[in-house]
Amino acid sequence: SGTQRSGGPDLQVLQEFIRADCRAGGLFVLNVIRRGGTIDRAALIMIADPSDLAAVESGGSTALHLLAGACDKGIRPALIRRCGRNLLGTLYDRRGIPLLYTIFGLGDLCRSDLDAIAREFSPEDLRRVLPKNRTGKNGFEIFSETSLALRSHASLDRHPFFKKNLPGESPVPKKE
Repeated sequence: SGTQRSGGPDLQVLQEFIRADCRAGGLFVLNVIRRGGTIDRAALIMIADPSDLAAVESGGSTALHLLAGACDKGIRPALIRRCGRNLLGTLYDRRGIPLLYTIFGLGDLCRSDLDAIAREFSPEDLRRVLPKNRTGKNGFEIFSETSLALRSHASLDRHPFFKKNLPGESPVPKKE
């Protein structure tokens, strides 16, 4: 009802707004990443050009590094696909850490993340992904270790839901 699913003038206006914001330092983009909700970040992933987000830097990290750490695990495979092999393997933060390593370092990494990475990279491509100083484990070694760890342990949830107390129950445990 009045909304357009793919393309259209509204989407083009949003894309151009985000592009212009990124060229001007990315204040809006960084606010969405830091303060926006799950839907806001998901929309940013789906609408923004990843290369525009790669140009925004804050506190030694690119907007894509920040977005990878802040986005919900349900949308992260889409972020991985949208960034593609080039940005994942060659976009570094100030410490020389590639975007792919930032994703590998998340505590709530899940099988769908690894599947998305496997679709973007061949094993040989992963072997070429290294920190900027070219030391340490390559992307294939980390991918293999992470895949093995996910088979033996479930992924963690960074956003756990807390059990609400029933009416009349005290949230403070009683002393015995």
